[in-house]
Amino acid sequence: MDGYSHKAVAAIIMPALPLLIYLFMTVIPKLDPKRENYEKFASTYEKIRLAIVIILGVFTFIPLLSALGYSVNVSLLMRITIPILFMIIGNYLGKIRFNYFTGLRVPWTLANEEVWNKTHRLGGKLIVLGGFIGLLSVFFPPVFGFILLITAIFVPLVITIVYSYLSYRKLVK
Repeated sequence: MDGYSHKAVAAIIMPALPLLIYLFMTVIPKLDPKRENYEKFASTYEKIRLAIVIILGVFTFIPLLSALGYSVNVSLLMRITIPILFMIIGNYLGKIRFNYFTGLRVPWTLANEEVWNKTHRLGGKLIVLGGFIGLLSVFFPPVFGFILLITAIFVPLVITIVYSYLSYRKLVK
């Protein structure tokens, strides 16, 4: 033990995590009450699922590389991979059809399919832009770069959530 976790966590559980997430994301469509909609965006869902698993896989191997004596700049790796993941997800967000498990699930998108579609189209564009801005964080010192990354991720999400609320309110009136 190293004071943080048992060696089994790094050796067994961490490498299994991407596989478990992949399997979980395989089961989700079968549990969703709107499961038929997954057929409408099956290839999009698969691309998002693979992107998430690949990036989790990258982070799974960091302890292994460290144990083998390689120096890994985790901060830099995060400031590269997380924005790329957001750009991938944002790129496909507008193609995700109404469902209860995948996408921007807030009360207003779940209450109305039109709000869902509008929110996902705008959110996709904003999240890609946020991912691009977040990727620029690699050119800044770690602390400022991390702040830029977090801001680039959360501001598009907040704008998108507010937009979904306003769209819903406009539709209800």
